[in-house]
Amino acid sequence: MNLVWLRLSVFAALAAGAGRAEVLLVGTADYAGGIYSTNAVTGGTLSPFASLWAPMVARLPNGDVLAGGGSSIVRLDSSGNTLGTFANVSNVFGIAVASDGTVYVSYYNASDNAQIAKFSSTGTSLGTIIPGSSGTNSFEGLALAANGNIVVSNFYSVLTYNSFGQLLGSTNTSGGSFNVTVGPDGNVYYTTSSSLFGNNAGNAGNIYKCTGCATGSGTSSLFASDPAAGDLHDLVFDGNGNLFVASRSGNDVLDFNASTGAYEGVFASGSYVGPITLALDSATTPAPEPSTWTLFAGALLTLPFLRRR
Repeated sequence: MNLVWLRLSVFAALAAGAGRAEVLLVGTADYAGGIYSTNAVTGGTLSPFASLWAPMVARLPNGDVLAGGGSSIVRLDSSGNTLGTFANVSNVFGIAVASDGTVYVSYYNASDNAQIAKFSSTGTSLGTIIPGSSGTNSFEGLALAANGNIVVSNFYSVLTYNSFGQLLGSTNTSGGSFNVTVGPDGNVYYTTSSSLFGNNAGNAGNIYKCTGCATGSGTSSLFASDPAAGDLHDLVFDGNGNLFVASRSGNDVLDFNASTGAYEGVFASGSYVGPITLALDSATTPAPEPSTWTLFAGALLTLPFLRRR
C-alpha cells in the first residue's frame, strides 16, 4: 500500500511540474484593455491581464510586472493586481531588467531629451547613467547583453553602452528600428516599423541581426520578414526555438523560427489594438526533460524489489 502511494505521489509531482507553462505578456496601445496575456507554449487567444494603459511591460525576477508608458511605472503582481508605483517616470519607451533585478529605463524627460535611468528592484533611483541632450538621441527600446552592456534602439542606429554609460559603439540601421533584444547566440536583433515617426514605410516588417552589437559597433543583416510587412515592435526569444514579435499593425503576435528566421505564422491574437512590447514569465517551472522522466520511472520500477527492514 505504501509503495503504491509513493508511486502515485512522485508521478503527481512530476505531472504538476510539467503542467506549469510560461506566460507571455503583451503591452498594447489599447487604452481600454491595456495589458494582455497568453500561454507562451500554445498561444491562441489573448486574455486581459491588467486594465491600464501601459504599453511598456517587463518582468522582475520574482515574477512581478513593471508597466510603463503613462505618468509613472506601475508595479503589478503575477496576477495583474496593482501593487503600487514603482517609479515616477513618464514617457517611457523601454524597460530592461537584469538578472539581479536592476532595472534600466529609457524615457524622455520634461525637456524632451532621451535618456536612460537605473533603478533597484524596489524602485529606488540609482541615477541617470546615460543623460540625453536635445536632438542627439531618439532612444526607444533597450536590452541587456550577457556582458552587462546596454543596447539601445536609436531609430537610425543601434547604440551600445557599458554599464557606466560609456558609449562603446554605434551601428547604422535601415531606419525605423523600434526595439532590440539579445538572442541566445549573443547577437542583437531589432525590428523595423513604419509607424515610428511615420517615415519608414519602405522598410517595415523586417527583423535584422546585428553581429557584434553586444560589444560595440557591429554589422547588420536581414534575419526575417513579416509577409504582411507590418509595423513590428518588440521581440523576444522564448528559449524553445521561437522568436515572438509584436505586430502593431496586424494586432497580433507573430512566431518565427529562432534559428533560421522562417516565418511560422500568427502565434496569438485578440480583440485589442496595437501590441507594442512582450514579456515572458521566466519564473515558472519548466517541464522535466525526457531523461528525468526515464530516471524516475526506472526508480519507481525498482521499488517493489526493495526489502523492508
